[in-house]
Amino acid sequence: MLGLAGKKSVIVLKEVLMSAKSTKRILAFVAAGLVLASPAMAVDEDNGAPGNASPDAMSQIAAMTVPAVTLNFGLMPGGATTVAAIQAQFPDAGITDIVFSACTGAQPGTYDTNPSTRALAADPSGSLGLFLVDPQGAFGCFDDITITFSGPITQFGAQIADWNGPMNFNVYDGASNVGSIQLDTTSSPLQFVESTVPFDSLVITAFPDFPVANYVFPNLVFPEVIAQPTPTPTPVEEAVPTLGSGGIVLLVILIAGIGVIVMRRLF
Repeated sequence: MLGLAGKKSVIVLKEVLMSAKSTKRILAFVAAGLVLASPAMAVDEDNGAPGNASPDAMSQIAAMTVPAVTLNFGLMPGGATTVAAIQAQFPDAGITDIVFSACTGAQPGTYDTNPSTRALAADPSGSLGLFLVDPQGAFGCFDDITITFSGPITQFGAQIADWNGPMNFNVYDGASNVGSIQLDTTSSPLQFVESTVPFDSLVITAFPDFPVANYVFPNLVFPEVIAQPTPTPTPVEEAVPTLGSGGIVLLVILIAGIGVIVMRRLF
């Protein structure tokens, strides 16, 4: 038979066990409430925008529809020149490089067909350096010219002289050819082209149709690059998860349950 002290011990033990079970149930409810009340995690989805999947969509347009800079080479001194000199003369054109490729088919030429103003050409020495030739002057041969820009563009204009015939314009996004168009440059007009796919380099050539062609560029037109001020970095604050109303209610129940257990043990 249990004495009075033993019976009291059994009663206390039962209360503790019941309290423990209640606490477990309360904790289970709270855990469920926290899961339901916590904000859902955002998931970034890659829509898989195609790099080269866009169709070849270049077209001739009547004029530039964006603010533009005309590289009128008649405004620069004749003779050998550099990319840096062209950048200094036309700083808003956004050009980072101009390169002539090695000559494989054509011969050095004389700027005597459809003469216009002073024009960009290859150095007559055969060095493939940049050269500004006057009408009736000699210039070197090259297969193509590649012009690289500081950022993506979608329009350009070009005037071809010393050549009557088709000219191919190929545009690239990095190493990917994203568009091509052929224009008839007879009579040396200034012509404009637009691409639905942004590009950061342009290749102009008579290849592969006319490998013996030679030509010069009196004018080139490119979108104006507006220098933007460097933005001040904005501190990024990490979002602090908050409890929803359901989580707060369950948290109050948990605190109340713990209080009941403590009161029973003390009294």
